[in-house]
Amino acid sequence: MAKRTKPLTLEQKREKMLHVFHETQQVYNLKEIEKFSTKAGIVLPTVKDVLMSLIADGLVDSDKIGSANFYWSLPSQTYLILKLRLAEAEQKMKDCDQKKVELEDELEKSVIDKEPSDDRTEQLNKLKELQETLKKKEKDLEKYKKYDPERLKQLEEQTEDLKAKVNLWTDNLFSLKSYIQKLTPMDDEEVEKAFSIPADLDNV
Repeated sequence: MAKRTKPLTLEQKREKMLHVFHETQQVYNLKEIEKFSTKAGIVLPTVKDVLMSLIADGLVDSDKIGSANFYWSLPSQTYLILKLRLAEAEQKMKDCDQKKVELEDELEKSVIDKEPSDDRTEQLNKLKELQETLKKKEKDLEKYKKYDPERLKQLEEQTEDLKAKVNLWTDNLFSLKSYIQKLTPMDDEEVEKAFSIPADLDNV
């Protein structure tokens, strides 16, 4: 049983067709292109599509003489086009690299110039202190609520006051976090890691 030939990719078809143009350096009409293309292994129904793709990329020229269209491609012309495209691609790469450097520099400056480190530390310490006090008061509340109605009322009021303060400091940290994200492209996880903000921080 004969081994089945693997179909050519579009790029392989383009290379084969362009190779014939460059090797012969002749002008062809569509019928002639179809003939040499099928000999090169390009199936007939795809010949025109391959040709049109080469024309669209500027690798094959065409002109109409009378009622017929003619096509050609010179190696020197293709070389210049590919050289120009390579230069354009290299310039785009340089632009991207420069943009990356500028963004990294901007990020670094934003963090250095705007880093609210003292404020962040103060807020986190205050929050921790309030949370510890709140836990203690909640334990006291649980301990005394069965015995002293007045104490219960007092502890409840203190607890609510502490909750309000904890939530206020928590909101301050959220605002601080949002402020940092406006200055930089950092996401939540990056901000929390960079500024030691607990990932599970939430209102009580």
